Order: sequence, then C-alpha cells, then structure tokens
Amino acid sequence: MQHEAGLLTVTVMGVVIGNMELVERESLQHFKESLTVVLLSVLFIVIPSQLQPSQLGLVDWRMAAFVLAVMLLVRPLAIGLATVGAPMRRQDRLLLAWIAPRGIVAVATAGLFGPALVQAGHADAEKLLPTTFLIVMATVLCHGLSLGRIARRLGLAAGRETGLLIVGASPWTCALARMLQRLQIEVLVVDRQYEALKRARMQGIEVFYGEFLSEQTEESLEVQHLSYLLCATENDSYNALVCKAQGRRMGHHRTFQLAAGRGSGQAAGALSLQQRGYLAFHEGVTYAALEARLEAGWTIQATNLTRAYGWAELTERMGKPGEDWWLIGGVSPGGAFRIYSSEQPFKADAGWTVICFAPQERQAAADHPSAARGD
Repeated sequence: MQHEAGLLTVTVMGVVIGNMELVERESLQHFKESLTVVLLSVLFIVIPSQLQPSQLGLVDWRMAAFVLAVMLLVRPLAIGLATVGAPMRRQDRLLLAWIAPRGIVAVATAGLFGPALVQAGHADAEKLLPTTFLIVMATVLCHGLSLGRIARRLGLAAGRETGLLIVGASPWTCALARMLQRLQIEVLVVDRQYEALKRARMQGIEVFYGEFLSEQTEESLEVQHLSYLLCATENDSYNALVCKAQGRRMGHHRTFQLAAGRGSGQAAGALSLQQRGYLAFHEGVTYAALEARLEAGWTIQATNLTRAYGWAELTERMGKPGEDWWLIGGVSPGGAFRIYSSEQPFKADAGWTVICFAPQERQAAADHPSAARGD
C-alpha cells in the first residue's frame, strides 16, 4: 500500500512480538537469527550486482580521503561527544572511537537512494554506492583485523576460556572453588539462595546471586570467559534443566551435572544425553555422596604429574580411581582446565596438575616431592 514501508512494518512487528508473552519466544528468536543470516547473505549478493564497472572507475583519492575522514575524524568525534560526562574509562572510549564496521544497513540504504537520486537529476549520486562499499570494505578489514590486538593493548580483551561456572553453593563446591583459585583458574559460583552464598563470599570466592535460568541473569551475567558449567545443586531435576538450557550457549559438551541420587524422582541415567548434561566425575557421584565424604574427612587435592611421577605412580599411591578416590579434573601444561567425566574422559600426562577428591590420609601418606595440596 505504501512504497518502501517494509522496514517500518517489520520494526513495528518486532516491537509487538518482543512484548508478547510467547512461550516459544526463544525458539522463534533462534529461527529468526538463522533466517537473518540467509537474507543478509542474499542482500550482499544482490546489492553489489547493481555496481557497474564504470562506477568502480569513479573511485579516486577524494573517496579514499572521505573514508579516512569517516574512520579517523567522524567516528572519534561522535564518540567523544556522546560520552561526555559518562562514567566510562578512557580505554573504553578509545576502543569505541576506533571500532565501527559498517555493513548491510549502509549498503542497503545506498542501493535504495543512489538510483533514486540519479533519476532525480543528481549526477554525483552515482558515487554513493561505490563510496559506501569502499567504506564497508575498509572498516570491516581494518577494524576486524585490529580489534583483538587493540583490545589486548588497552587491557580490555577477555582472558582465555579456562574457567568454571558452578551452579549451586555448598561446602563441597566452595572447597572446589578455593582449589581452582589456588591453581589460578577463574571460578564463579551462582545460587538463588542468598544464605547459601554466604560461605563462598566469606572465603573470597566470586559469587552471583540470582536465578540462573531467569532472563535478568542471562542479560547481566558475563560467562564468556568461563569454559565449563558444573550444575551441582541437590535438586537433580534442576541440574538437568540447567544443563539442557545452557547447552546452546556454552556448548553441550561443556555442561556437566552430578548424577541423580536414589529417591530423587528421576534417575539421570534414564534421561538421554540430549535431555541432560554430561555426568560429572565418576559414575554415581551424587550430591549426597560428595557431602558425606567431605564430612568424613575427604579433601580436594592437587598433584603435579612429572615424567618420574606420572599417572601410574599416582594410581599406585591413591588406589583405584572411582572407588578409593575420585578424579575431579585437571589443568594442562598450557593452563587449560578440564572437568573429568566417565562419559568424556581425558588422559593426564606429564606436566598436568590433577585435581582429585580423596581421603585426607592418602594425601598425608604421599612421600613424593610433588605431593598433593589439599583443601
């Protein structure tokens, strides 16, 4: 009914759908994102097809100077004016002033208005589309290739993904968090019960108070730097639900949960792997079993493996894994943390730091110079 009203139509439609209480809104959003990739790919093919060889010949030093002015003058000035009085660090302002890649919006706008302006008698409008593509190519290449280096130079780059996100604050998870901190592994404990986080806060562990599955938590909690999720609450069904919900975000192979205990209403083994996370540690390691052994004197220990003191010597001293002691995970020579799972095992070689849960007397009996440190 109205020419070029499609943009306004879909914008209004997005506002309406975003404010509707749709149960399947998340699934709809994933579908929309996939559809967007396809449509944008088509647009980047259709719109450049309008370029003629004669238009490419219009590129000269004036266009290059204009592109440099957009990148080096207009963007920094706009960010400087927009952030006056804002509580932002100088490093944040500098990164924003440099990073501004242009994309499909600029190209689509130029493709729409360029031909219309030419038909209206503005001969210089022929330069609009090639100039816009020059800006897109320059900003995408320059900003894309320099973002990581500049962010690291300004101290704004995220660290290596080698941390652990723990859902459920308990005496055992706090002990694990303290050990990981000693090994310089980032750890974050999340719980929806404020009192449950008291012990962790008093021990200097980073915590987050809130319902992990809520939209507010998803928007405010930064977990990109954490590589694994361990759901270790006493509610087995909640553990499976969290792992299922976070599988898309963190990667299903990085979500782990404790095994379900007897009488919990459901057995984790009865659920398919698509309906739960990987079972952490050894088979049958439940919340109750961890807490019971912690009260019985078991401690979380870390042992460095060397060529002279490897996995064979460790098992000879500690006993059979899964029975006499439990393997929790390990840190590779490069500093990467991994959770152990009987469904996702790994081999620890020389240079690894093995994290285990074992009776305290086994630690005390260690006579090797790389004796375990207990917590």
